[in-house]
Amino acid sequence: MDFKHIIMTRVNLPGRSHRPKRLTDEWIRRRVETYERLSIPSFMGQTEQNFEVVVLFCGVYTPPDVVERVKGWEETYGGKIHPVFIPERSAPPPRLGACRAYPLDKMGEAPKNAILPYLNGEDYVITSVCDSDDCFNMNFVERTQEEAKEENEVLLFTEGALLDMHSNMVYHQGDGNRHHMYPSLVECSDDIKTVLYRKMPRMYQVAPVRFLEVDYPYFLRGVDGSNVMTAIKPQARERASGRKRFPLSELEQFTIPKEVDWL
Repeated sequence: MDFKHIIMTRVNLPGRSHRPKRLTDEWIRRRVETYERLSIPSFMGQTEQNFEVVVLFCGVYTPPDVVERVKGWEETYGGKIHPVFIPERSAPPPRLGACRAYPLDKMGEAPKNAILPYLNGEDYVITSVCDSDDCFNMNFVERTQEEAKEENEVLLFTEGALLDMHSNMVYHQGDGNRHHMYPSLVECSDDIKTVLYRKMPRMYQVAPVRFLEVDYPYFLRGVDGSNVMTAIKPQARERASGRKRFPLSELEQFTIPKEVDWL
């Protein structure tokens, strides 16, 4: 199968859930630091390195020091990680209130246009989503590519976990959230939408979903209290999953620091 595999992250694109307190310069700097400490090590530790990473930033509201910092990723990581600065749309600035400029649903052509420079005429494109405070099991890329077929479909691993970045404790994610399990979209290059075309729970509207059964978390969602969509309720999480939390230091198959003060 002739394909290009791209992991996509959106950092500070204003959407309807983003309000002033979430898109301050300090919030963006903190997100970038978390991405460097949590997400990127998990990419560089993948057992299969045939992939690239495209990270989407708002071209107007990213502080100059952050722009300079992330532009250095290209050289630091051997041309594997590409920051892309998306132009502002005609919408209220994020610091003035909620904004629909780049909603989590149907971002239009922006994600497709962001990855086009990194395609080389492949027949199929695989796009996987990783939020800016999350990371992947070291086998994520290899297993995704092994499962990919020459047809449009969404691949979803059945096991994930949450990281409480305040306590360094890990919680299994319950089966009730299966459609939040960090999808990968396999699609013909003739009609590219990318995995950012729809919110994670609605990817079934883009292509048929196939669940990949695994018995160990294939992604880890970091939660530090600044998240737009994710929060941890320890007792509810343990009841839903039937599993007790455990220290991050015991988490295997993730090439990330096991003892660190994230905050």
